[in-house]
Amino acid sequence: MILRGQKGSLIVVDGPSGTGKDSLIKALTLSLSGLGLPVKTFSEEKSDDRRDEILQARQEGRKKGGTGDLEMTNVLVEHRASLHNIYVNPVLSEGGIVVANRGETATEAYQAVNGELTLGDVWKKHREVGVPVPNLVVITTCSPEEAVLRISRDNQRSGAGRKEQEQGTGLSGKVTVEQGAKKEVKLEKQKRIHEQFELVKVFLKEKGVKVLTLNTGELTVDQEVRAVLTELGFKK
Repeated sequence: MILRGQKGSLIVVDGPSGTGKDSLIKALTLSLSGLGLPVKTFSEEKSDDRRDEILQARQEGRKKGGTGDLEMTNVLVEHRASLHNIYVNPVLSEGGIVVANRGETATEAYQAVNGELTLGDVWKKHREVGVPVPNLVVITTCSPEEAVLRISRDNQRSGAGRKEQEQGTGLSGKVTVEQGAKKEVKLEKQKRIHEQFELVKVFLKEKGVKVLTLNTGELTVDQEVRAVLTELGFKK
């Protein structure tokens, strides 16, 4: 799938919060580099310094009586297109590989979950502004219960900064954790997002996008990497 001299490839690693995206991205990037391939990682949350505009758009939408998902998505997609033009497209144009931590798939999952937007709406908005279709989407998953437990442990280790990130300041607009929410509420929201990612997987496959789902509750990180490399046509 990825060969030297060909147009670059965009690999998006996404999934519900707490399902092990960061660990996979780090290990996968090292493996691809070890194969002598030009690979770069890309994180929207680390690259975007205008996230307050996204949250403000959501609040404006809520003031109008909606969920805020439509307004948030409009601004979010604009930001994503700008970030891709700066950080992603130049690498792809040179034949490189970009491993992205979240992307369009997160918007399809989180901003379409409440029904104000359809998956098709989100897809169309990205195509209209020229965001490239990923060559491969890797969706990490585990049981909702395990994801909630991992998030709780991560929050305890990382402190308030991580909590703030999980409460929705990230570009994806996460909704799986709310400050002070009861465990039952967190779990219910986690289940909704897990179900939504299942719908996203089916939708993307119907659009012809290659999708690989990895159960990080059953696989080691090394096994996950091998699965991705196999999907890409390599053997570790």
